[in-house]
Amino acid sequence: MLVETVFDTGRVYALESDPAALKKLQSGEIPNEWGNYFPKAFDGQTIDIPDAELDIVISINYWHRLERPNQVARECERVLKPGGRLVIIDWHDGEIDFAPPRGKRLNRDRLIADMEAAGWQLSTESHMLKHQYFLIFTRKS
Repeated sequence: MLVETVFDTGRVYALESDPAALKKLQSGEIPNEWGNYFPKAFDGQTIDIPDAELDIVISINYWHRLERPNQVARECERVLKPGGRLVIIDWHDGEIDFAPPRGKRLNRDRLIADMEAAGWQLSTESHMLKHQYFLIFTRKS
């Protein structure tokens, strides 16, 4: 868990757009012994976190659901410290029974092109996940 990796020196904000899922995140099931875990509602557009607060933003299987990904990318830039990283993990285009239908997924190459057009650069790509691509972006200098 991310909460355990940052211990008491960092913070983990868990943004969730689904009210039932947010309630579960706020239920206490996730230990918060260091007081560094903050579940928050996410409206799909605005990140309710102060400017330059974060070292890293991680989006897991969610970017394809965004109605305004460019706006969210700008919000990520705002909340990231200089040199911060944006990690996007999302579904491959292949056959995956438990993933959203192909028509609702975000093609990796299209995502990279959109992010580059918005001023981000792909700094790292991992192939460790079987069903998802794993991309790390930084702001272009």
